[in-house]
Amino acid sequence: MKQADYAISIENLSEDYHVKFIYPDRAIERRIRALDKINFTVTRGESVAILGPNGAGKTTLLKIIAGMLKPDYGHITVNGKVRGIFALEAGFIADLTGYQNLKMAFKLYDINDAGLDQIVEFSELGDFIYAPLKSYSQGMYLRLAFSIAINTAPDILIIDDILAVGDYYFQRKCIAKIKELI
Repeated sequence: MKQADYAISIENLSEDYHVKFIYPDRAIERRIRALDKINFTVTRGESVAILGPNGAGKTTLLKIIAGMLKPDYGHITVNGKVRGIFALEAGFIADLTGYQNLKMAFKLYDINDAGLDQIVEFSELGDFIYAPLKSYSQGMYLRLAFSIAINTAPDILIIDDILAVGDYYFQRKCIAKIKELI
C-alpha cells in the first residue's frame, strides 16, 4: 500500500510506563508495558474503534496517534491533520468564557474566524458561550470541545471515551456529524 492510501500506519509500536507502587512497608518501581508490538493500518475514510478493558492502553495509543506522546519502540506514520478530544478541561482556561477559549483555539490551530459562528451554533450553548468555563457542566464542556474539534476540518478525528458525558440528544448529534464527515 502506498503512503498516500493510508491515514495511519503503525508498526511494532510499544510503550512502557514506569510506575512506582507505594505499599505500607515498601516502594517498588515497575515497568508496565502499556502497548506491546501493535501493528495496524487505517486507510483514508475508514472508521476504527479501539476496544478493551480499563488499563489496556487505548488512550495511550490514541495519544501517540495524536502526537501527544512519542512511542518507546516502533514506528508510526500519520498522514493528515489530527484533532483529538481526550479530557474535558484539556486546552481550556476555566476563567475565560467559552467564546474566549474558542478564539484562543482558532489562534492555536491557525484558523481564521470564518467558522466561529458555525462552532457556536453547533455547540448549542446559547448565552453560556459568553460565561466562564468554570460555570460549565461536563456536558457543556463536551459540547464546546467536540464543536471545535469537528468543525476545524480534521483529516483524522480521535475521540476518547469523552462522548459518554454528553446528553443523549447531543451524543446522537455528534455521531451524525461524524457519519457526515465519513
